[in-house]
Formats: sequence, C-alpha cells, structure tokens
Amino acid sequence: KAHIERILHDHFLFRKLTDSQHNVLLDCMQRVEATPGDIVVQQGGEGDCFYVVGNGEFEVLAMQEEDGKEVTKVLHRYTADKLSSFGELALMYNKPLQSSVRAVTNGTLWALKREDFRGILMSEFSNIPSLKLLRSVQLFTRLTVLQLSQLADSLVEVSFADGQVIVDKDDDVSSLYIIQRGHVRLTVAADRLNSDSWDLLSTHGKQVQQSQESGNYVVEIDEGGHFGEWALIGETITFTASSVGDVICSTIAKEKFDLIVGSLPKPSQADSKLKSSLIPKENQHCADDDLPFRRVQLSDLVGGMEGVHICR
Repeated sequence: KAHIERILHDHFLFRKLTDSQHNVLLDCMQRVEATPGDIVVQQGGEGDCFYVVGNGEFEVLAMQEEDGKEVTKVLHRYTADKLSSFGELALMYNKPLQSSVRAVTNGTLWALKREDFRGILMSEFSNIPSLKLLRSVQLFTRLTVLQLSQLADSLVEVSFADGQVIVDKDDDVSSLYIIQRGHVRLTVAADRLNSDSWDLLSTHGKQVQQSQESGNYVVEIDEGGHFGEWALIGETITFTASSVGDVICSTIAKEKFDLIVGSLPKPSQADSKLKSSLIPKENQHCADDDLPFRRVQLSDLVGGMEGVHICR
C-alpha cells in the first residue's frame, strides 16, 4: 500500500480524492501476476484498468510503419524503481489502446478497474468498516464498489447473547449475516445436506465437524465470517444458527439487497451438471460421510493440462 500511495500521491487523477475515497481505492486495487511474454494490454484493444507496477519490468510496444512495413518497436520500459504506472486514460475513456504492454520479467501489477474508479468518485464512503466487511463476501466480488457502498449504508447491526438462537431451522431465512464480533455455530441435519449445500456451508467455516450422536453437521464460523448469503440468490438451506459467546452481526435483507443490486443469477445449470457429472452414478446415494469428497471441481482434477474435453 505504501508503494502504491507513493505513486498515486501526485497523480493528476487521484490528487483531489478525499481520505475515505483514497482508502477505498487502495482496497480496490487487485493483484495481477505476470510472467515473461505476457501481454498486459493489447494495442487496438479496449482497456478498462489502470495499473501500478509493484515489481518486475514491463515494456511498451507499438506497431509503427517503417520503409513501408509495419514493425514492432519498444517505446518505453516500466519498473517499480521508476514508480511506474500506466492505463490512466482507460479510467476516463473507452477508446482503442495506442500501444501494448508486455512483461519482460516475472512481475506484479496492481490494477484498478474503470467501474470501481467511477464508483469511488460518486460516493463519499461514510461507512468504510462495513464496506470492508462486504468485500469479504465471495458472492459480492462481481459487484461494483458503488453498489457495495450502498449496501454498506444499509447494513443493520444486531446483537445476540451467548447461546441465543440467531436462526431457527423452521425460519424462512432471507438475510445475510456478517459476524463483527464473536462466533456462530451452524447446525445442519445430515439428511438435508446435499453436495451443493455442503459447498455453500464449508467455504465459510474454519472448523467443520460431524456429530456422531445426532448425525448433524456442525460448522463453526469465526469473527469476520458470514452466512446466509445464499438466500440472496434464492437458494435454500435449512439450518440452525446459534451464538457462541456474545455476538454482534451486521445484516441485510434480500428485499433491501434486491432494491440496490437487483437479482443476482443463480449458479448456471451447466455448472450444476458439470459438478454432478464428477460424482459417479453408483455413488450418488453414498453415505453423508463422503460429502466433503463430492466438492471436487473439474479444475482440481485437470489443473495445468491442456486439450481436456468433457465427453459423455
């Protein structure tokens, strides 16, 4: 962050940002790793990001006419030592790029998307802690920073005493809960847990246990974690949530979420079919103990391979 701040300090695009806007901008910068030969931006293409060079060396290339022929020339080189950045015009205009940028060495870039930059300019960000909480929710990675800011302003804080039931298994869950303080225990009956439900639940808890006595799955979610976001996309999971110690949650209801963001699409049918295709038919009715192994994704099996085709 200190390196990015040095580069942005006197940059004409960011000079008039407020402290709050500046802090949000830093949080919006996304790490991009490059290897030698990688084309970061392509001449003639449409750029939509501003880049800060974290480390490594990058060269600016352009096709130019020479003696009646088009040749590629190196116009400039960017390095972290030079406090280099590029792509600022992409934040302002949607025009074809005049040059390409290619990685010469292994390197790291920090990228800011145009839509996030414009969202930062349009908001005062009066609730940065809540904004950071929302950015931790995987489901919200597709949202713009302006949408996240509006959601942050709509969060409602709720407190629960030790052992209090936050969500009962018979409740119609329609809210996202983000844990600001304390721990929450989710309990799900094994006979109501399928592979999709397991995927949604197990990504949140740092500790997943099965109670042999009751046959229930127990997911422990720590401070900073969240649950219930599946209700925002119309998914249903029957569970009980109870506080472990005193708990404070920030919540937002689906109705409010839909007013700000609109309806988010459910996982595509193709994704569901692909996931189920990785489970042999003879194991479709396997014991609940095998549920964790049904979370295998295609990318886990074929990572790094080329020319892989899915056949019937």
